[in-house]
Amino acid sequence: FMLPIWALFTHHFMLQEPFWYYVAARAPYFLLYLISNKIVTDKLHTFKVFQAQAGLFAVYFNAFFAALFSKKELPKYKVTAKVAQKQNLWSRLSKCMPHIILIALSIASSIYGIMTIKNDFWFLVINIFWAGWTVSVLWRFAALSLFPKWFIK
Repeated sequence: FMLPIWALFTHHFMLQEPFWYYVAARAPYFLLYLISNKIVTDKLHTFKVFQAQAGLFAVYFNAFFAALFSKKELPKYKVTAKVAQKQNLWSRLSKCMPHIILIALSIASSIYGIMTIKNDFWFLVINIFWAGWTVSVLWRFAALSLFPKWFIK
């Protein structure tokens, strides 16, 4: 999520190889992801599934390290307490703040890139595309966290 933001703010792509090397290196990963996602999520809306996977990245990341460092015993499991009271907007806002920050940085970097990058059209287009992709992946989680009554009926 950070590559296009970094590129648009600094006017430098983090990888210093030609663009086509990047595409060639990322294409097999992207194709394998699409194939494996199709197998695992048969007959489901793929983009919504991907949004769920992206939104739960921190959970998967923490679970990976918990499993990795607990070789001789099972990882500790903490039962989540049921929430009896409704949470206010500020409480919900604090829980989805990383998503909101990434969305805001993606939008700000796109605007900054449009205003300042004049001599490298494709650099601008590619990075704005990926910044837009970041927004499209994360906005539902932020909106659902902040305003659940609007989306859950």
